[in-house]
Amino acid sequence: MIPQFKVQNDLNELINIYEVLDNISDVVYIMGLDHKIIWANKVLCDLLGKDLESLIGNYCFNAIQSNSHKCSKCPIDKIIETGEPQEGEMDLRGNEIFYVKGIPIKDKDNKILGVVNISKDITIQRKADEAIEREQLLMNILMDNITDRIYFKDLESRFIRVNKAMAKRHGIEEVSQAIGLTDFDLFTDEHAQSAFNDEQRIIRTGVPILNIEEKETWNNGPISWASTIKMPLIDAEGKIFGTFGISRDITERKKSEEQITEYVDELKDLNATKDKFFSIIAHDLKNPFNNIIGFSELLVEEVHENDLVAIEKYANMIYTASNQTFRLLENLLDWANSHRGYMVFSPEPLSLKEVALEITENQLEFAIKKNIALVNNVTDDEMILADRNMLISILRNLISNAIKFTPRKGEIVLSAVKKDAFLEVSVKDNGMGMSEKIRNDLFRIDVNQSTKGTEDEKGTGLGLILCKEFVQKHGGKIWVESKLGKGSTFKFTIPL
Repeated sequence: MIPQFKVQNDLNELINIYEVLDNISDVVYIMGLDHKIIWANKVLCDLLGKDLESLIGNYCFNAIQSNSHKCSKCPIDKIIETGEPQEGEMDLRGNEIFYVKGIPIKDKDNKILGVVNISKDITIQRKADEAIEREQLLMNILMDNITDRIYFKDLESRFIRVNKAMAKRHGIEEVSQAIGLTDFDLFTDEHAQSAFNDEQRIIRTGVPILNIEEKETWNNGPISWASTIKMPLIDAEGKIFGTFGISRDITERKKSEEQITEYVDELKDLNATKDKFFSIIAHDLKNPFNNIIGFSELLVEEVHENDLVAIEKYANMIYTASNQTFRLLENLLDWANSHRGYMVFSPEPLSLKEVALEITENQLEFAIKKNIALVNNVTDDEMILADRNMLISILRNLISNAIKFTPRKGEIVLSAVKKDAFLEVSVKDNGMGMSEKIRNDLFRIDVNQSTKGTEDEKGTGLGLILCKEFVQKHGGKIWVESKLGKGSTFKFTIPL
C-alpha cells in the first residue's frame, strides 16, 4: 500500500499530499533506493502515456528513458552517498531536457528511505538559451573582427559596451576598461559636447542620425574624420534606454578629397592665368604697339610739314604709349617669372623709407604730367623683412594705379604705421573711387577687371593681381577701402 503523507490546515481538514502533487505542472515521482518507482504524479503518467500501476515497481531508467541501465546523470547514488539534495539536467527520450532535483526521504532516525524527484521540462528554455548563446557568439565575433567602431551608451552617454576596434582606436587595452567612460574622457571638450548633444537629442526624440561626417578632435593627436550612424537603443516595451553608434574612419578619404579640391583650385587658377595671359597678349599688349606705330606715321608726316606743335603732340603720345607698354611688360614679366618659379622669394632686412623714396621719385614725373601731388609720408626709418624686387613692384603698381584714377590737381599720399608685428602701408588717393562690385572683384584673376582712368588710361588689372601674390608671399594681406566718388585707399601689411 502507498504510504499517505498528511498535513493539517487551519480548518483541521486532511489533505492528501498526492492529490496536490497530481495537480502541479512539474513531473514528480518517488523512487526507492533500488531505483524502482514507488509513485508518480499524473503529469509523468501523461507524458509517458502510461498509467500509474504500470510504472510502479519499474526501474526509473527503464520506464522513463527506455534504458537497460542507470542514467549517467542520475542523482540518486549521490543523494544516498551524501544524504543531501542534488540537482542537474537530464535528457528524456533523447530530445527533451528536464531540470531534475532529487530530495532524500528520511525516517525519524535520519535513515534514507527513498528519493523524491521533481522535474521540470526546460527543453524550450534550453533551446532559447542556446539560441541566445549562439546569437551572442555571433555578436562577439562581429564585434571583435569588424573594423568599424561600434559602441553602446546609457542614458547619460556613458559607454556600456564597445568593440575591439573602438578600444584600439582610443588606446584602450581591454574593452571592459571603456565601460563607464564618456567622450569627455577621450576627445576634446568641443567634440565631446557636440556628440553628447546629438545623443541626448536622440534620447529625447527617438530620431536617429544617419551618415553624418564628424570632425574628431583629440586631446593628444591629429584631427580625424569619421562617417557615423547614431541610433536609439529601444527595449521590448519600446522604451529608449540609451544609444548606439557605428563610426567608420574616413580620414584618408577626406585628405584625398581636400587634395583633389586643392588640385581643382590650382587647375582653375592655372586656366584663369592662361586666359589672362593670352588676353593681355591679344589685346592689352597689341593695342599700345598699334598706337605707337600709328602716332609714328603721323609724326613722320608732320616732320615733312614742319608742324612743331603737331610733332610735339604726337611725340608725347608715343612717349605715353611707350611708358604704358613698358609698365605692362614689366608686370607681365614679373608675373610670368613668379609663376614659373624664376622669381625666388628672398626676404632681407630693408628700410621702407629708402624704398618708398626711390619709388616716389620714379613715379613723380607721371604725377606731374597730371598735376597730381605725390606725398611721401614714410619718414620713420623702420626696418622690415621683405623681398626688395617684390616690394618695389607692389609700391610701383599701387602708386601708378592711384595716378591713373586720380584727376588733375588731386593728391596721393604714401604712409605707413606699425601694427603689432607688421607694418601697415597705405596708398591713399582722392580720385574716382569704386563700387562695391568692383571692389569685391578687384584681386580676382578669373574676373576681367579693367576700368579706364580719369584721362582714359587703360589697364589690365594685372598689377593688382601681382600685388596680391607678392604680399601673400610675405605672409601679409592686401585690401582696399573705397567708395564711389570719394577716392580709394589701398593697404597691405609686411612683417617687421
